[in-house]
Amino acid sequence: LKTAQEVNDIKAMATLKGNIGRVYIANSNFSEAYAQFEDALKLTEKLNNLPKLLTCYINLGEVNFHLNKFEESINYLTKALLLNEGKLKDSSSLVIIHRLMGENYFKQEKYKEAS
Repeated sequence: LKTAQEVNDIKAMATLKGNIGRVYIANSNFSEAYAQFEDALKLTEKLNNLPKLLTCYINLGEVNFHLNKFEESINYLTKALLLNEGKLKDSSSLVIIHRLMGENYFKQEKYKEAS
């Protein structure tokens, strides 16, 4: 990450921040994961890279779910869903988005929305 920062490689920094965030999630350090994913999103927005943007939205949706910030999680997942359905049409991402949305609604006992 330090090298990417030194040469101002925005794409590498965004990727590395996302990877660091995934490590924090794996270790249940959700507040640190959130910070890394937020940084990754800010960098990715400068790139006009839609697949990376989709990943940022999904990651932020997931980490907010773990932080019990369900509304924020659904907001990011909805952004991911709209981006995916509108431009990317990635079936693997679609499955992840719907799974995370279902988990959000289930945890809130909104069973109708979860199904």
